[in-house]
Amino acid sequence: MDNTIRFNIGDAVRYGANGICVVSDRLRRKFSGKNEDYFVLSPVGERGSKIYVPADNGTLIARIGPVPERGNIADALDHPERVSEVWINDESERNGRFREMLNSGTCETAIYILFGMLSNRNKRIKAGKSPRSADDILINDIKKTVFGDIAYIFGITYNEAESLFNTKCSQTKEA
Repeated sequence: MDNTIRFNIGDAVRYGANGICVVSDRLRRKFSGKNEDYFVLSPVGERGSKIYVPADNGTLIARIGPVPERGNIADALDHPERVSEVWINDESERNGRFREMLNSGTCETAIYILFGMLSNRNKRIKAGKSPRSADDILINDIKKTVFGDIAYIFGITYNEAESLFNTKCSQTKEA
């Protein structure tokens, strides 16, 4: 295994679009006929769920990062106008690129994407257009991750995290 790994069993980490996880084990397993070393991540709030990350897969290991600091998340929640830093206007490109950004990005990026997605959804509705189903699916996926991250970081329940986000979102100007 790579000795440059910067986390240990029991550490809380953020794993891309899966959000906050605890490194629950490091083991050798045979998957697809090949013995490999894996980190086992247990997503916080998803009892019994496990993610096996091959220790020698640099792309997947790069998705494992530190738990965001409370101040950074509070700052992101207080500055929804930063959505312009990540927003993609082209609808056909947006969904795929946002999923890529969520897998490799930070909680702050996920917050900005969610602000933008919800703002765009509201604009469509106000213009008499139906919300895009692909956008709604992505919004629900992002909500699960963002609200779970906020709950963990602030030490509150998932529902309280959702309420906090919605309060900030209602203060958002059109993106």
